[in-house]
Amino acid sequence: MERYFIRTYRSFIVATFLVNVCFAQIQQDKYYHFGAGVISEYVGNNFVEIPIVNSFVIGFAKETYDYIDYGKFDKKDLLATTLGGVALTITINLINKKKDEKINKRVFCSYRQHKRKRTRKKR
Repeated sequence: MERYFIRTYRSFIVATFLVNVCFAQIQQDKYYHFGAGVISEYVGNNFVEIPIVNSFVIGFAKETYDYIDYGKFDKKDLLATTLGGVALTITINLINKKKDEKINKRVFCSYRQHKRKRTRKKR
């Protein structure tokens, strides 16, 4: 068991180092776009059931505005905004999956108990 914790600790250190190296090359503007993608996906998640559409539409609208105003459509900004929505969608799906598994397990266990009681009554 101790080897598992050491291996996990080493993996965490390597992942942290790689994340720091990767984020050193990202412009500050992309962080804002990522955050806007997360917020727009969270707010729009209640209105549109198709995942990632909200963040893409908001990012596309912002880049269209930038193109009209400044003459530049930045695809990387659009990608950062959409990735924010993707990250939130994946997070929500993972959280809901755990809840669904617990609910399904509870329902299945109660069904088995009910089935056992029925078979006992028949005897």
